[in-house]
Amino acid sequence: MFKKYIVPYLFGRRSRKTIDVRLNEVEKTVVDCVAQLAASMNKIREDIERGNERKGEVVNRQIEELKTEVTSLKKLLLNRKQFPTATVTGPLSIPAWQRAASPPEEKEAEEEGNGSGTNGSDSSLEMIKE
Repeated sequence: MFKKYIVPYLFGRRSRKTIDVRLNEVEKTVVDCVAQLAASMNKIREDIERGNERKGEVVNRQIEELKTEVTSLKKLLLNRKQFPTATVTGPLSIPAWQRAASPPEEKEAEEEGNGSGTNGSDSSLEMIKE
């Protein structure tokens, strides 16, 4: 009597569902989960396809840029030969117009005489002469 009348009020009544009802509920939740999984997979697949298309467009653009750079480099390398090469006629030396007009013997005489005899003063005439 205790189990029949008092226990249900204290612990609540247990509703006993049949096995078929429980199995149907589990089947419904599994079907819902599979549908959500399929929808997620389709969305991910579409995202990957869009990413691949964008990547393909970027790669194609970069290839075109690279082609234009290569063609411009080819043009520059081919145009380099249209200018004549610099000719070297002889050994490098001081040009004739920059050479001293006086013979070397006079230079030696000036160096021995030590200038105008001002005893080491820094006159502007002496600086120009040297």
